[in-house]
Amino acid sequence: MLLCCAVQAFGDPSRMAAMRGQRTLEINPKHPLIAALKEKVAAGDDEAGAEAAAKLLFEAALIESGYSIDDTKSFASAIQQLLAGSLGVDASSIPSPTPSPAAAVEQEDDDRDEL
Repeated sequence: MLLCCAVQAFGDPSRMAAMRGQRTLEINPKHPLIAALKEKVAAGDDEAGAEAAAKLLFEAALIESGYSIDDTKSFASAIQQLLAGSLGVDASSIPSPTPSPAAAVEQEDDDRDEL
């Protein structure tokens, strides 16, 4: 009933669908991660690290909200870099991801289908 009334109020069902799909990212400035990120940026040190942390935080918020992210390999790599730093592992020693044998077979099948 409420949806029907809202559609009538807007006069255009497509406008109601667009409104339903909009979401807002709210940032809590008092959250310890946001505060630490702000301090890091204000200090001007490790700009690349601050940018990577902000991107990782944003992508995690997307996933938590039910969205999918565009570059899952980049996300996984960022998490591995974060874990390497917190565990004291040299990040350069982490091998780059290689496709599994099943993924390679699927790719070959896809290539054949395109012919």
